Formats: sequence, C-alpha cells, structure tokens
Amino acid sequence: MIDFTATNHRIPRYKNYSTEAERVLGVWLHIQHQKRAAGTLPPWRLKMMDNAFPHWQCRM
Repeated sequence: MIDFTATNHRIPRYKNYSTEAERVLGVWLHIQHQKRAAGTLPPWRLKMMDNAFPHWQCRM
C-alpha cells in the first residue's frame, strides 16, 4: 500500500478501481475501516496505519 500511495498520490479504491492490484488493496483498506468503526482493529495496527497514512481515515 505504501508503494501504491507513493506512486498514485491517493489511497487505493475498492470501487471504481483501475487495476486488480488496486482492488485488492482497496478491499483490505475497507476492511480496516470497518474494523476501526467496530472497535476491533488492534491498537498496534491503528497506530501503524495512522503513522504510515495520516489521511487513511478520510477520503482523499
């Protein structure tokens, strides 16, 4: 996901994706959003995501 974001200057999409690789990353990211909303995302992953992708919780 780091490479995708650096290359494309945006987070991957799971809808309206450009490639299958983007779709796979987008689905994974969507699941992370769902886990965060449900309170089941492990704290270490939330910290990692916030540090690596400061805007991952909002649309870009």
